[in-house]
Amino acid sequence: NNEKITVVASARGNSTNDLESILMKAAEKTGYKKKFEAFKEYQQIPNSSVDFSQEFSRLETIFEGVSLLGDYSQKIKDEVLAQGELLSVKLLASLLEKENISANATDARTLIITDENFGNAQPISSLSKENVIAYYKQNTEAINIVTGFISSNKKGETTTLGRNGSNYTAALLANFLDADELQNYTHVSGIYTANPDLVADAKKIEELSFSEANELANFGATILHAKSIIPLLEKNINLRILNTFNKEDKGTLITSESTTKGIKSISTINNVALLNFEGRGLLGKVGVDARIFKALSDKNINVSIISQGSSERGIGLMLWVEYNIDQVGKNFRVEGDWPGEVMGKQKDGSDKDYHLYQPHDVFKVDENGWLVYCGKDGDVLTTKYVK
Repeated sequence: NNEKITVVASARGNSTNDLESILMKAAEKTGYKKKFEAFKEYQQIPNSSVDFSQEFSRLETIFEGVSLLGDYSQKIKDEVLAQGELLSVKLLASLLEKENISANATDARTLIITDENFGNAQPISSLSKENVIAYYKQNTEAINIVTGFISSNKKGETTTLGRNGSNYTAALLANFLDADELQNYTHVSGIYTANPDLVADAKKIEELSFSEANELANFGATILHAKSIIPLLEKNINLRILNTFNKEDKGTLITSESTTKGIKSISTINNVALLNFEGRGLLGKVGVDARIFKALSDKNINVSIISQGSSERGIGLMLWVEYNIDQVGKNFRVEGDWPGEVMGKQKDGSDKDYHLYQPHDVFKVDENGWLVYCGKDGDVLTTKYVK
């Protein structure tokens, strides 16, 4: 038929986690080479003839450097993780070529341009759309196999769109190319009324609206990426969640409006932390909330849920734990006179109100995940992360 398709691919299996693990071992100087060799062997299994020398050489150079330094930045981590997607599209293109299907391995770093927020970069839509349209005008004969998840900034440095960001890459391409439908092939046959791994009798949902899907994406539905809904909604592009291993199943269709009403699904969230500020000193104080959110915003920390009672005695925040705990612990600082109080405990377990009168008082996180107020008396513990 005359259908034009584009394939967006993630890294194979646990490749992303494996690369992250090897990177950490290299930094810790705990013998990463054996695991790296196993990683290379795994990548070659489907097609031993494909040439991965460029990607393997790049990884080897980075791992050696990290091992010597004993440390790495988020920028380096993005470069390492990107190799998983690059290996994946090369492999897929080679397998299609074996079946006499013309395919083109496409590096999304030449298409999707982002800001410099390594690890969770935000696309610059105007530049990215221009690149995508120009590329597809020049590459019309073969099926383009595009790397998901990865991108680059204006300097050409590798960035990533956040974990599970391949869905986001696909949604951006669908938007820029005015696609009729985005089909997301995964390991399950659509979206269920609950996580089938946790609830044995969960039922598949045949149809959802974009607003419902967006809520599920934000609250634990791992097969969706929350940001991927917006580009589709802008162009009213349907999204269908399908099972890679069941071609007959029609999956779940996500459209602008759902035909069914009522409760659709129950979801859970993992890897989050609850940060709660409480104390009489917060009552009626103007600007306290603003200072909290400014400190988080300055470090690009996203707050998922905010809760505050009518008494204004406390405020609770939900943060994504994997990249937020260390940042909050190192960077939350009182910026000036704050004549308030924070209820907490001392090391011996007794309650105490901490009077935050001093400018530049600092909060940190200790090795057990407790938020620590570092005051002049050396007392600790204002609140705790719930993991």
